[in-house]
Amino acid sequence: MKNHFVLDIGSINSKFRVNGNMVRIEPTFVLYSCWEGQERTMAGKKAKHWAERMPGGKSICPISHGIITDYNILACFFKEMRNIAARSLPFYRRLLPWRYTVIIPNNWTVREEEYFSDFLRQNKVSNCTIVKAHAVFKGENELIFDLGAGVSTVMAFKKGHLTGYESEYYGSGDLDVAIQALMQEKHSCTISPKLAETLKNSYMLTDCQVYGSHIVTRFPLRFAVPGNEIREVVDRSYIAAIRDLVSRVRDKYRDGVFDKILLTGGGARQKGLKESLEKTFGLPVEIAPNAETFLIDSIGGC
Repeated sequence: MKNHFVLDIGSINSKFRVNGNMVRIEPTFVLYSCWEGQERTMAGKKAKHWAERMPGGKSICPISHGIITDYNILACFFKEMRNIAARSLPFYRRLLPWRYTVIIPNNWTVREEEYFSDFLRQNKVSNCTIVKAHAVFKGENELIFDLGAGVSTVMAFKKGHLTGYESEYYGSGDLDVAIQALMQEKHSCTISPKLAETLKNSYMLTDCQVYGSHIVTRFPLRFAVPGNEIREVVDRSYIAAIRDLVSRVRDKYRDGVFDKILLTGGGARQKGLKESLEKTFGLPVEIAPNAETFLIDSIGGC
């Protein structure tokens, strides 16, 4: 009898579950601080909470666009997630051995997989299964769009079998950056990442209210932006990237007609995306139940 720890590391949020219990979502975030001469680290929601309250704190994200940027930071994050998982168990179960399943991005090369395997061995993580995201999904005659914050993947399924997939280092997080760039170039206004995310989710409205500061003078600005400006950014960047992935899948694997499109990942909940994709591809689009945790929910054997 063993504890089963399943971890899906994302560019913004990471998901894990233990022994088939409810999935827990934690920010992919590590905070370094030095307090009274002692170095301390914390990760996840606790680190996010203390990031602006801890004097001299340094916040780092160990993964960006599906690529690990710092293995030492990732080791701290992995250890903290494992500790959080252990604390959720009854005491007698904490003494049992662990087995691990880690979901990695589709676009990792063989060398990146080898580096990650070495990282797990160095951190004494034994009995671990590394699974690529596309191997977890199951579908019939459909296209599955896994829309993450840093990586987007299109998978084609025929008669229950995966016939092909393509990934791109572009996600919903990049759309926030594109909207911020639009505000700077066209309106000379600097906006916060939180407001960019709000605009992304409200671009179907006629007008969007913008609060920010002037690039040069830093004076506060408040004005209305036509919704079509935001829609142009979404269509030019995000929808275009998805359209390119679908064309690459069809050209490479010569797939025929599909019945529907299934959206998963954190980007699937973006307002207006479902309608835009239906208009672009002419197929019915469905949003997966629990889209953000759909990938980790699909893993059996918990």
